[in-house]
Amino acid sequence: MRNSFCVFIAALATAVMWGCARAPQQSPATAPEAVGAQKPPLTDEQILAEVKKLFAADPELAREKIEITVKDGRVTLAGHVSSGEVRIKAEDKARAHPEVFGVDAEKLLVQ
Repeated sequence: MRNSFCVFIAALATAVMWGCARAPQQSPATAPEAVGAQKPPLTDEQILAEVKKLFAADPELAREKIEITVKDGRVTLAGHVSSGEVRIKAEDKARAHPEVFGVDAEKLLVQ
């Protein structure tokens, strides 16, 4: 009985060592083709164009005189808006873009 147990332990240890020695399998998320399939980050110019489209698609924001700039993924809003609610809406709309890292609206003034 003891010999059978020793043989079992030796076989188990061999199987574990053989499994550990094999190269790790790449998961679909880390496989080179999956990594290469990810979209590259947008440039500031691309983010600017997309945020401008978002503002233009909103009738309330489209009427306002808002200057939009983007630097390193941060959006700066400047100009004048008709109310505090519109200012908040503009900030929220810019912040909602997935590649915007932050929004500065200190220069977006309520008339």
